[in-house]
Amino acid sequence: MTKFYEELVYSFIRITKYHCLPITFGKDHLWVNIGQNSVAKVKDGKLIHSWTLRQPHVFTCPVIFNGAEEILSCIIDNNTLIEWSAAADTLQGAAKTEFQENVFCLLDVPEQKPVILFNSGKYVYSSDNSEPSGRTLFGEEEELIWADAATCESDLKVICVSYKKKTKQYKLHCLSLNKDDRNSTHYFHQVLSHNTADLKNWCLSKINSNFYTIWSDGVLLSHRTDNNIEATPVLLIPEIEENTLLAIVVIDSSHIAVAKAGSKSKEISLEIWDSKFSALKARKLLKATHFDYHQVSTVNSTAFLPSSEGLVAAAFHVEKSTLASVVGKSIAVSPNTKEFSWNEGKLVPASQISNTKNVDIVSEESSFDKTELLALR
Repeated sequence: MTKFYEELVYSFIRITKYHCLPITFGKDHLWVNIGQNSVAKVKDGKLIHSWTLRQPHVFTCPVIFNGAEEILSCIIDNNTLIEWSAAADTLQGAAKTEFQENVFCLLDVPEQKPVILFNSGKYVYSSDNSEPSGRTLFGEEEELIWADAATCESDLKVICVSYKKKTKQYKLHCLSLNKDDRNSTHYFHQVLSHNTADLKNWCLSKINSNFYTIWSDGVLLSHRTDNNIEATPVLLIPEIEENTLLAIVVIDSSHIAVAKAGSKSKEISLEIWDSKFSALKARKLLKATHFDYHQVSTVNSTAFLPSSEGLVAAAFHVEKSTLASVVGKSIAVSPNTKEFSWNEGKLVPASQISNTKNVDIVSEESSFDKTELLALR
């Protein structure tokens, strides 16, 4: 049975808006940017350690963790790469590399050093070389607003979204870098549009390297990143209120998580959809009251999203769908959580919800003493 469990709220984690949720994961813990001055290590809802910059220095992109070398990487002041050991107490011995161009973000590549992506669209595949490669992808009136990366066989795919204010136009950029021959690249772009609907959110699947978009009419499209063919409809999510905030993330090859914040109801909900059978598998109303940024991320069967109360973590369980389960009966799974299924052509929620007492939200301030860190100069 697919279901959500009770959410946790990390009240000490206040997220500053970056192009994506600023969280990177280890085996049993996570690292997260708190504001613009700190990077923290968090385990079991507790602050274990933090590294803090003195003003006026700031972190200007989400932190990245290289598990192969146990190294944390981030950008400070837009143009300086800083790398330090995850076991270090301070940033005193951190390695720093300064660039002539401003950096947009670091792109996480499993078991490798991150790719450094510049605002122009140029990149550095390895931090051993500080000279940007590639060509300028974005014009003067075109702004890079989002980027991610995924590996596919021998290629590394760098996927970007740009926005042109003058025409209110979003554009998808797909750059494939050959991991064996770094001079071998393939690039194309396409304008993101769908009838007269507005683009609400997007994500990159690390499973199939497809790019997904969700639109104001509830349609979710899949875009190939290896060629410029027309996007394929995946889902239709009904009853999207006007001005609803939406965020999507791919869970596995057949499930997608959708976070919604209604402009009228003021409710924040998480949903799990089966893209194979076009069925809503589970829905949970969160206790958080304000969706700070329309971003969501999942790892180890837990969904993370920012709220006014702090970072929200909602664990879930996904059961592989069968035709029998999709057309079967609805099952109540927990308070404020419903299992849905198709019944006579309609989505039907459980008729009764368990009145089991809700588990209290965990909101915990760590008592761990923060290490006073040296300023970077």
